[in-house]
Amino acid sequence: MLRTFFAAKLAKLGYPSQNIHFALEYRLGDGVAFFGHIKREHVRRLAGRLLCEQGRRDFSSNRAVIRKAIKLGASFEIMKLDMKGVDYANSMYVKCHLPAGMVLSPYEKSLIEVFTGFLRADVIATSGVLTTLGYALLAASPEEEILARVISRGDCMVLVKELPDPAFNPYETFGEEDSKRIVEHLALGVYRHYGLKLEIRAVGGVLLGEATLPGIIEDLRDEGLRSAHRGKLRSLMHEASIQARGEIAKSRLKAA
Repeated sequence: MLRTFFAAKLAKLGYPSQNIHFALEYRLGDGVAFFGHIKREHVRRLAGRLLCEQGRRDFSSNRAVIRKAIKLGASFEIMKLDMKGVDYANSMYVKCHLPAGMVLSPYEKSLIEVFTGFLRADVIATSGVLTTLGYALLAASPEEEILARVISRGDCMVLVKELPDPAFNPYETFGEEDSKRIVEHLALGVYRHYGLKLEIRAVGGVLLGEATLPGIIEDLRDEGLRSAHRGKLRSLMHEASIQARGEIAKSRLKAA
């Protein structure tokens, strides 16, 4: 899910989205990095946004210089530094490739250098935003198994557990708009996601039956404890009960 989410965010901003590296293990140097060529049409859009954000005078003429350079064959690439001892954000630097024979005035060359600096700063800032969102998405799922509920049922105990769900990827299950909404809500802390597991255990803790269902999405705005469990426990109980009856039958045969 993280890689798909990062790729979608980068593509929307106009940055390369095929070569993405990330580590989000709460260690020094963690983060998100991305590399590759920035497409010509995206450079034009980035030039407009970044030059405007800097509040530079003569915005239109400065943007025209960048567009002229692109038209003459200039290109921009996010390149990779040696990762050893460097955090993810600072592993990226932006280089402008000028084709041989390109004729630019000293002012035009200096402006391209300034824009390249703006572009690198934006790349690093984008890395920071993605890193923050990545941590938020990881926090939306439990890191370990959580016992959510215990139900007494005759001679047995029914344990309802929430599990980490690392394979969860709404982009593979839902449409584009629904996936975007779900992931944004996860990043904002409005939704949680996890796998749901139901165990039937005999007195003494012997496991008789179990059933697991991944991809649970819980809306934390809903009223009631564990609202996302509604409608799921019945089918899990049915599946686990079939296993439990089989285990009980086996034990009776052994006893006989």
